[in-house]
Amino acid sequence: MRNKPRLHLALYARPKHPDTYHYALLIRPKPSNAPAALKFHVHNKLQKTDDIISQPWLYETIDIPDVSLESRLLACIAIEKILVPLGRVNQILREVPVHQVDDPSGQGEGFPCVEWVQLAIAALRRADAVSNNGFTWDGIREEALRYMRRKRQERRWEMGWKGGRQEDVATFDMLTGEEVVP
Repeated sequence: MRNKPRLHLALYARPKHPDTYHYALLIRPKPSNAPAALKFHVHNKLQKTDDIISQPWLYETIDIPDVSLESRLLACIAIEKILVPLGRVNQILREVPVHQVDDPSGQGEGFPCVEWVQLAIAALRRADAVSNNGFTWDGIREEALRYMRRKRQERRWEMGWKGGRQEDVATFDMLTGEEVVP
């Protein structure tokens, strides 16, 4: 299981909601600070159809050549090893439900990107596509938020930061318990 790509929880800045994050999943090759990644997430996109404006949730996969150039990406937390080909991962993630506000089941009301990420990790685990290192979703999320609080206290995203290179994305590896990029 050495040198397998890593599944990362990615947290992005939300300028209109500064105390919250946009959640996505990234797959990055090992080492955990490699620049390239595949991004999997859901996002709202403003659409106009027949004079009706809506903002449905849309699933998206994006190839990122260099995460340091990814707009608003604050941090990555490595949470699992990928055990299957990337095509299989994409197939699993495309099947994760994306609930809309007008969903008759009522599941779409308040459906955020973080809920999709939680469902996506569970789907990958059910399909034995990831190593499932025993971290619960609550444990993953709490560790990620703890890391973000620590980085804020260190003034990581402010001018005059005294750590590593400002353009590097803060990266923590839960599998080893080590910070890869400060």
